[in-house]
Amino acid sequence: MIDKENLKKYLRIVGIILFFYILSQVNWSEFILIFKRINIFYFIIGVIFIFPVILTRTLKWKELINSLNITIPLKALIPPFVKGLFWGIVTPGKLGEFFRAKYLTDKISDISLGKALFTVVFDKLIDFLSTAFISILAIIALIFLFEVKNFFITSIFLAFFISLILFFFIKKDLSKRLLNEIFKIFIPKSLEEKTNVFIDEFFEGTKNLNKTLIFKLFYYDIVTFLLITISQFFIGFSLSLKLPFWYLFLTIPLVSLITILPISILGIGTREVSYIFLLSLLGINLNEAVAFSFLVMLWSLISGLPGLFFLYFQKEKFLKYEY
Repeated sequence: MIDKENLKKYLRIVGIILFFYILSQVNWSEFILIFKRINIFYFIIGVIFIFPVILTRTLKWKELINSLNITIPLKALIPPFVKGLFWGIVTPGKLGEFFRAKYLTDKISDISLGKALFTVVFDKLIDFLSTAFISILAIIALIFLFEVKNFFITSIFLAFFISLILFFFIKKDLSKRLLNEIFKIFIPKSLEEKTNVFIDEFFEGTKNLNKTLIFKLFYYDIVTFLLITISQFFIGFSLSLKLPFWYLFLTIPLVSLITILPISILGIGTREVSYIFLLSLLGINLNEAVAFSFLVMLWSLISGLPGLFFLYFQKEKFLKYEY
């Protein structure tokens, strides 16, 4: 019988298999010519947009921390955010971003791990909700504009998942009991008391949620998607691909949902398959789509460099803040 750890390893192989299959379909002489024609100037412009993306996402996280009546300067939050971003890039499903909670508790002596995790978990939930919502719009566009008929079930699934998450936070008492029962299955009895405390602290953070805050969080996500769309627009331009801005805005969240599936490392394989299909609807061939996908992956890796810098070069005296 395959245990959970081995199952995860086998699932990640799926993306690698897809990746090598795609490479076997590439026309390498044409592929090399595409990269030789890259306009570096436009690609650099796309890379520059990494910084406003990081700033916008950190501001969003800061809103959640502020909701706990904790005020932290933006410059103090950027190091833990980019560290978590780095770990999110190199871990399946971007689970490494949860390291942000640890870094937050390292910085602030009076914030519990439960509350710190709340800021990260709810940040990711809003990410998922906004990503899924735009993905549903993308699926509708594909169905009606390009006569793609295979995504109807996917859109129903996404809508159901959004409803489930909303129910989780609306029916807090029921959700708390369910979480307790789930945790009891996976943790030893000696840790059950700590688990109950963690869940209480987590839901304590949700008490300060209100419509204004949630609207702000969605606003930051939309701005983030717009900035990423602009960057990918320039990446496409660097390859002489004239990609419609509206199309990129709709499909980037769809690709994001596919690449966070825990069946690959760094989204390798799943990202390429996604772009091959989505760009083929615009008449872009496999070689151009794979080249675009490679540059998007490079953009993603570059976005993790600030986190790598802080992990290895930040002085210890800058790690602690008292408020």
